[in-house]
Amino acid sequence: MTKFLATLLVILLALAGTPSIAQTESPEQSGRVAFSKEDYEGAAMYFALAIEEDTEKPTRSKAQRADLFFMRGNSFFMLKKSALAVEDFTKAFELMERKDDDPLNRAARALVLNLRSQSLLDLDLAGSALKDIDYAIELAPHIGAYRRQRALNLYAIDKLPEALNDLNVAIGTVSKDSFLYAFRGHIYNELGKTDLAKRDFDTASKMDKAGADLVKQFSQGKGAAPDKTQEKAKSSGKK
Repeated sequence: MTKFLATLLVILLALAGTPSIAQTESPEQSGRVAFSKEDYEGAAMYFALAIEEDTEKPTRSKAQRADLFFMRGNSFFMLKKSALAVEDFTKAFELMERKDDDPLNRAARALVLNLRSQSLLDLDLAGSALKDIDYAIELAPHIGAYRRQRALNLYAIDKLPEALNDLNVAIGTVSKDSFLYAFRGHIYNELGKTDLAKRDFDTASKMDKAGADLVKQFSQGKGAAPDKTQEKAKSSGKK
């Protein structure tokens, strides 16, 4: 998980409010503990119980309900249950307040859209995924990770020059990510710009083992594109 996504998750959880001591043994808190231990099946179950509990006896604010759906959606996301993740991210986004003059609120909404975009892309719904990531970038234009995600979306619909533009912006923001150089090199190769491709492949290979492995994958012709869900949003579940 990137430091950036971890920070945004903390922001989103903070927007939902802090639970009282009486809630520490609730299904919600159990879900957060399970999530922090990477027990995503257990987390999804506990958050489902918390949602059901609040539906029968509503006690939470809209923001807190949004957080429950977000956390269950995030659990499904980690389990690669993309259709279920999309449903919960959609519900969370609908419940969230729109405060365009509040940077934290914009960042939280952008995070939900980014994760929903990744889930939609996994479902081969590239058009809808692109709309989500476009909106996420509108809300948080300075986040390089979202440019990277949009590059994946654009690549999926064969818009290589546009994907290249987003990767250039992302590299200007997050220059130490070997994935960006390997992916850009791959696109340069497909565009016939072999000299530029070699330069990026060399850079990625020298940065870390992940970059070297990805370059090797491209060189051997294995797979047309990198994994669509590079960003895995994890949270300790603590508010």
